[in-house]
Formats: sequence, C-alpha cells, structure tokens
Amino acid sequence: MLADDEALSRWAVEHPGSDLQQLRSLVRAARKDAAARPEDRSGRAYRELFRHLRAATQDPAATAPADEDPA
Repeated sequence: MLADDEALSRWAVEHPGSDLQQLRSLVRAARKDAAARPEDRSGRAYRELFRHLRAATQDPAATAPADEDPA
C-alpha cells in the first residue's frame, strides 16, 4: 500500500466495510515516515498501519457490510 495507490483501491473493493479515511491517513503517515531520513524514522506509522490491517483481516465483522451477517 505504501508503494502503490492501486493497492488501496483493491483493499476498498475486497473490504467494503473498511474505514477508508482512517486507512488513507495511516498510509500517508507511513509514507511520510518512509521519506524521512533514517535517523528520524520512528516506525510508529508502519506499526499503526499494520495493526489496522491485521485487525481488519482478523475480524470479519469489521469489514462486512452492515446488511450482511459476518458468520
């Protein structure tokens, strides 16, 4: 997702219930961190993005449309 904007579009199609605004924000922060000098990188943005994606893939209710039953 950091290297390709198309990955975010694919995620939106595959996970229609995702909070795309939050995801875009996390991707922007991770890209900003990646562009920083190595000694200025904290890695925090990467970790937050990873946690968000992991939670979305592990919790079917988080990405299922509201009118569908996640089970």
